[in-house]
Amino acid sequence: MAILERVWVIHTTSRQAEAGTDARFSLEIQTRSQRFAPNFPRLPHDERNRGRTDQYEFDLRDVEIDHEDVEPGNIRITILGRDRWLPESIWIVGRDRNGGFHLLVARPAWPSNAWFSTRPGDMATRPLDQR
Repeated sequence: MAILERVWVIHTTSRQAEAGTDARFSLEIQTRSQRFAPNFPRLPHDERNRGRTDQYEFDLRDVEIDHEDVEPGNIRITILGRDRWLPESIWIVGRDRNGGFHLLVARPAWPSNAWFSTRPGDMATRPLDQR
């Protein structure tokens, strides 16, 4: 059993026109016994601009999430604003209490039609196993 204590979300925003956003987002990790659902922290720079890679760190020490219970379908990102955003790639890495690292999500090529958006035809919340 390897309980996660930290998770890093690393994503690159697509270079496609209008792919960037200033909207806020939340992360959700759901297992059979635990739910972790914080908002993404603000970064000290203008984040989610076209072609930019951003990294966010989340502290999971207050929840008991075993990395083996986490699958890409258990992890969701939600846009909280009225804008839309298109990533190019999304990676999520976790570190357990013993210092071991675990690749939780590897999406090096996010689908170019899978916008995060509240607009009709788009989805505000997307599981990260989506094809």
